[in-house]
Amino acid sequence: MIVRSPAPKLSTTRRTAIGRIRLTLAVRHSASAEMITMAR
Repeated sequence: MIVRSPAPKLSTTRRTAIGRIRLTLAVRHSASAEMITMAR
């Protein structure tokens, strides 16, 4: 049980990190799209 507990924690941290990266990428993409639309 002690060995199994750290594994899910690492996976959850990785998932949260990936989620944050995806969120930042999505925000940047949306921001760039808005800038392009505003430029037009």
